Amino acid sequence: MNESLITLLDTTAHPYGFRFDWLNRLSDGLAKTAKTVPKITITTTDVHNAMECPGLWEATKNSNATTRRTAYGGRQATLTRQLARRWIQATLKSPVRPFIYVEAQLKDFSWMNPEQAQWISQQQFEERIETVSEISTVLSRIEKDIECEDFKLSAATGMRQTQIEIGNLTLISDDVDLCVGTHEIEGEGAWAKTVLLSFVSDRPTKNDLEKLGFSAAMHAITTGCPPARVIAYGLFDGLSRHIDVDADWIGLQIGSIMATAKTISRIRNGEEPAYTPGECCERCPMNTSCEASGHGWSPF
Repeated sequence: MNESLITLLDTTAHPYGFRFDWLNRLSDGLAKTAKTVPKITITTTDVHNAMECPGLWEATKNSNATTRRTAYGGRQATLTRQLARRWIQATLKSPVRPFIYVEAQLKDFSWMNPEQAQWISQQQFEERIETVSEISTVLSRIEKDIECEDFKLSAATGMRQTQIEIGNLTLISDDVDLCVGTHEIEGEGAWAKTVLLSFVSDRPTKNDLEKLGFSAAMHAITTGCPPARVIAYGLFDGLSRHIDVDADWIGLQIGSIMATAKTISRIRNGEEPAYTPGECCERCPMNTSCEASGHGWSPF
């Protein structure tokens, strides 16, 4: 977690190459699964929940409870992530100082959702200046961390393809904020050179990296080569965690997507979902009424 972000974005020494026939076999396996299930849309959250506990997936889908963070910190974290993406996209074309950019963006409500627009519009002058200052401080740290001309030549905000259709499956990624680099084709395979980066509001965890596996699998399928590395970057502390991607990890992610599709299909066909009580029970909307719940569960 001590490596600088610009170091992690550099994949010139990355050792992994991937054969096209290997990835084609994985893609074919996913396509076969997609023919055996009804029309299903799968996101990172679906895979994460279904693999932890199928009962959690069902409870979350059936619950009217919202999981959005509506507290001040949660709203500002979401706004900061959005502005970080927008600022990077803008500065790749023409440099713009973070404070000036944030100040101008917070005067334009057209890109915000209604809740954000209402929150920002009701701020007093002192509150607005504080919000601008706090967000621009985050952007200034990112600017320092990625200050490199080569970065500007190969970076793009978000996934290059955020939605793909495979048979009856629709896969949607929304957790990649920055995509840097392009793989290099050589003979019957390619050398992985791309980095997928996600901005997170809290200190990056192993769990944040595992969630990026879904997007890494999508990237592999759509481009013909897995990414070289995935990074979770803490917006408010500037710390990073990363995984160097290998064939086993990508195979595991595609296998998880296939397993999730089958799990969702069985639940929709009326099968009682399996329950895996544990830490996931703490965020389950049914944790106090589920007989299998690990409410108060402890690993010791």
